[in-house]
Amino acid sequence: MNNFKKFKVVPDLPEKLKSLLAIANNLWLTWNPEAIKLFITLDSDLWEKNQHNPIRMLGEISQEKLDELDADEAFLSEVQRVNEQLEQYLHNLHSVNNSQHVSIAYFSAEYVGLFKKYLKYGEVALLIGIIIFLFVSHLISKYTKREIEKNIN
Repeated sequence: MNNFKKFKVVPDLPEKLKSLLAIANNLWLTWNPEAIKLFITLDSDLWEKNQHNPIRMLGEISQEKLDELDADEAFLSEVQRVNEQLEQYLHNLHSVNNSQHVSIAYFSAEYVGLFKKYLKYGEVALLIGIIIFLFVSHLISKYTKREIEKNIN
């Protein structure tokens, strides 16, 4: 009998810092150096400890540090600037698609790293994993091209 309940802990951010959650929950952060710098500025040691995971970092940062940053006008202005960049990015996506509902898929060659766990089964498994990855990438690129062409016409 399982008497455990799951809870999702969300940080209690001061009102002026709430946009950090939106930034942290969007993959846009991963290719925007200014957004990354924002989280490093929050607490560089915690950033490293959490392996550059902004969501986990926000869950672990002390309330005292958040209150201190809430009073730091320079930091607040940087948060606002980066959040405006994110909103502009999202607005541009909506403009291209002429719709409020936008589906985005992010793909990266780094997913090949997932196949490292299969190395214990030998190089054949790694080769099969890479072939599957390349095949799926090819299918996705064909689909994406077709969708872009539909939106242009």
